[in-house]
Amino acid sequence: MTTENDLARCARSNNNTDSSENEFYGTVCEPYLETERDRLGPVIDSFARKGKNVSCAKQQFTEAKWYIKAHMFSRALDTFKELERDLNSEAAQNKPLLQDDVGSYGACFHEWFFKVDASLDTIWRFTHNKQPLPVYPKFLDEVDSPEKLKKMFGYYLNPSNGLEPRANAKALNSLVTGLVPLLYRNMPVSYKWHPELEKTMKGIIDDWQDKNTGLWGVKEKKGDQEIFFSNFSITFHIVNLRQGDVNHLPQIADTLLKEKSRDHAFLDWCYEDDRFSHHHAYDIVTILRYAWPKLSPEVQKKTQQEIKSMLAYSLDRIMQEKYDFDDANGDEINESVAYHVFFLEATGFFESNLWWTDTKDPQMPRPVDVAKKIMAKIDNLNTKSDLELSNAAKILLNFLRDATVSK
Repeated sequence: MTTENDLARCARSNNNTDSSENEFYGTVCEPYLETERDRLGPVIDSFARKGKNVSCAKQQFTEAKWYIKAHMFSRALDTFKELERDLNSEAAQNKPLLQDDVGSYGACFHEWFFKVDASLDTIWRFTHNKQPLPVYPKFLDEVDSPEKLKKMFGYYLNPSNGLEPRANAKALNSLVTGLVPLLYRNMPVSYKWHPELEKTMKGIIDDWQDKNTGLWGVKEKKGDQEIFFSNFSITFHIVNLRQGDVNHLPQIADTLLKEKSRDHAFLDWCYEDDRFSHHHAYDIVTILRYAWPKLSPEVQKKTQQEIKSMLAYSLDRIMQEKYDFDDANGDEINESVAYHVFFLEATGFFESNLWWTDTKDPQMPRPVDVAKKIMAKIDNLNTKSDLELSNAAKILLNFLRDATVSK
């Protein structure tokens, strides 16, 4: 049982680099916070299932989990308390639906990298409609110069910043997914970025890339040494957001294809807690598709083998009568269903020809039957406020419409 003295020591252990305090955090403080996480997660889900808005709670929950990783005990505990306090407040839950006082759509976040990541989808919609945001996004001023941008990334790339590597990785991933699209597509309409910022971002990403593996990741300081840990999620987002315009692309593919344990039927990157994840599989196939034209015949053959086995496994599961689409990676059911669609699309399954092979397996189910099976599942889910699931539905409906026209 965790005592008051234990909790007081946990509060003092924030970002403490002392090994004994780190051990205490891992054995006492983190398990205490994880109990709170495991208690509140189902509560949020139950509110969502009842049709209640939990926009703020989801942001608070996400940030609290990051504070746990960052060894910020007090902030994590305070955020959980804020979450519980605000859960029944309609006004509080509506906050992320509107811009906050700095113009972001992350009103219930404290950390800047979460604010920019949370704002991307809405900024994208306004930009697509060629409209400025209702409130000027002054929060973007935080990185709007080469010096400011380098400082932001430099902090989380520094293994001596006092944060755990997994916390740095999450922060960097959010910065990449939030900032790269804004800079490369000159969004939002109402904001004028520093003219050198896109070039600066490219330089940061190029310098950050590990030359041995081709991947991106984080470093951990061990004594006088700095040890690099690759991060697949960061790597995928950089490759995908830059549409394959990265250095060492064949090397990235080669690194991914070499990671396969004896007890795994597929590449190690496909798994989350030893369960196959369509989310991860989509990420892998997307990277391999960008790399395909630059791969040697030998590596292309290996790519074909891996995609063929993943696709066959996925289709076999989808077409099972009682398949529930419950996937790994901690995805909610909406997200899990969406990534089944994204994975199939990335393989080229819904196209007339597969990009990675000249012949289709005659044993494959018909794409029309697969699309109808997934749409039947989507029809039972709420797509109104779920951008990913809405996009997945559009992919299937467009395919089914075209398939009907071509008959």
